[in-house]
Amino acid sequence: MTQPNILVGRPMFLYMRESKSFFTLLRTPHLPPKYASFYVPLWFNKFDMKDFLSRVYNVSVLHVRSYVEQQPVTRDRNLGAGPQVGRGRLRRPTSKKKMTVELEKPFVWPQEITDFEQWEKKHHDLATKEGNDDLRIDNSRGNLPLKRERRIIAEQAKALLNGEAKWRPSWQTLPVDHHLLQRKDSSVHFGP
Repeated sequence: MTQPNILVGRPMFLYMRESKSFFTLLRTPHLPPKYASFYVPLWFNKFDMKDFLSRVYNVSVLHVRSYVEQQPVTRDRNLGAGPQVGRGRLRRPTSKKKMTVELEKPFVWPQEITDFEQWEKKHHDLATKEGNDDLRIDNSRGNLPLKRERRIIAEQAKALLNGEAKWRPSWQTLPVDHHLLQRKDSSVHFGP
């Protein structure tokens, strides 16, 4: 009698080396229902995948295909310094490993969610839009004031040019608490 290559009943220990998501099941409508695709860590192999799905999810796997997706070369850019086209060092982001498994029984995805009222998606989208509007940057000339601030500055400039307002330095226009500036005791005293 021949011995199996994989020990049956051996304990399986999964050591999570990465803090990111361990498995990512991908929604793949172009594949038949008997296939499922995953993004997995680079150190994960076909035997681990087959063993993991059979032990954790009790799913029988017939075949596993895997390949490493090499990421495109990008440039490191300092995002806060405005447009820097063609500047920064070249680098290649970490590759991703994708595995496609053929299942014994078909897997059907649940319907996609269309009603996001439970998660308050409207409020999230509104807050994101307002945040993006406030942080809008003109890439051709660097950081510019926001539209509302531009309008206020333009109104102040017109008032100055028409003589409706008189210009004063900001240190004179800011309110000052004079009682804080006046000392009652001329001697400086430190300690008890």
